[in-house]
This record gives sequence, C-alpha cells and structure tokens, in this order.
Amino acid sequence: MTDGAFRSRQSVTPGSCRGHLPRFVVIDHEWEAPMRVDYRAAWVPFDHDNGQTPALLSLAVDWVERGCVAQGTSGVLIVSKKPINGYPQPIQAFAAHHEGTSRRGSAPRRKAPGPVLAHSLSLDDLDYAEHLARGSSLCATEWPDVPLAGWAAARGALNLVTGEITPRPADDVVVLLDHLHFVGNNGWSDGPGKRDAGQLLRELQAAAPDLDANYVASYQFGLGDVSADSAKRLLALASKVTVL
Repeated sequence: MTDGAFRSRQSVTPGSCRGHLPRFVVIDHEWEAPMRVDYRAAWVPFDHDNGQTPALLSLAVDWVERGCVAQGTSGVLIVSKKPINGYPQPIQAFAAHHEGTSRRGSAPRRKAPGPVLAHSLSLDDLDYAEHLARGSSLCATEWPDVPLAGWAAARGALNLVTGEITPRPADDVVVLLDHLHFVGNNGWSDGPGKRDAGQLLRELQAAAPDLDANYVASYQFGLGDVSADSAKRLLALASKVTVL
C-alpha cells in the first residue's frame, strides 16, 4: 500500500473535502507510517546553463565524504552503467577512494548500509541506491532526463547548491499529493486507481499549475512505498492530464 497502513481496530467514515475525493476520517486506530527506506537526503540540481560542472559534483562528493568520516565507513557510488572511467573526474576520484558499481553490476563490497553517492540515476537505479543507504545518507546528482525536484521535496533533501532544505509545496497542494499517494495503493494500475488519479491530477493542475508531471511522479516516489514502475505509470497518466 502506498499510504500508511491501519492496525488494530479500524473505523472509517467518509467525509467531505470541498470537492476533492471523499476524505476518510479514521477513528480509534494505530497509525503505521508509510513504508519507505529512511536516510538523510541531499541533492545537487542540474544546472541548465552550465551542466554538471566539477564544482557542482564536488559538492555532492564532499557531502558524502563527510558522512563516511562521521560513520567511520566507506562510501558507495552508484551509476547507471559502468565503466567508471567514463564519468567526470570528481566521480572517478570518489570511486577510486571508495567503490563504484551499478544496479546491474557486482554487489558492493561494503556489507552494511552506509553513505551513497547516486550519480545521474534513473528511478530504478535510485531505488537500488536508496536501499544501500538505509539508516545512513544519500546524495543524488540530478540529470535533466530524470528531474528530482519532487523527490527532493518529499524527502526534505538538503539542496547543496543553496544550502537549504528543499521546500514542499503549499499545504493544500500537499494534501492533494498525499491523497494521490493513498489512491495509488495498486500502483495506479487498476481502474479505480487510474480514475481517482485522473481526478486528483486535474485538481493538482488547477491548484498548482507550475508543478509538472515529472514533479508529481517523483514526489510520489520520494514519499516511499512506490516502485519505479509505478512512478513511471503515474508519469504517463499525469502527462495526459497536464499540458506542460
């Protein structure tokens, strides 16, 4: 399920939400937080004017290096594909001091979770990297083909360029995004899930026209318990609704 699960005794009653999908008020329950891999997150947004400069990549490398020192462990670089020597110098240097691999490559030599440098990854690869960072930290460098602003907002990721936590949208937009997460318990693959997603996506477009389909999909991925395939399915649905 994408949203939290109910345990113990449950009692739900439908409520109103000013034109939104029915809101369910939960009475006398024990709430279990959404399932997701927990770690401290940071990111380096892609610079559309200058690209991934060595200076920007060094911000990510330095942040992960500090995490390694603090934990007394080695780091792991995850890339989309090897060999590592095809990547920019700061990325190569990090791999030389630690180790680098890909989702389809050999498993990291480090056996326990620890700091991870996730360089220009797809959502499938980022999902793999997240599990290697469980209970530790992860820094993602963004590539324009896979925008990560939504993921960073949902994660509360530190923007290493600005030095600030990535802000979430306005409260009313967050409510819609949370509802969207709830109705995606089957990955937005069945009829009701697609129907409810369509309604919520239209409401999101009206409430926050500046948020594009990529933002919405990566935000859901960042909330947790959403597979890369489900996020891509939602991206396709959102792309049909939004004209962005």
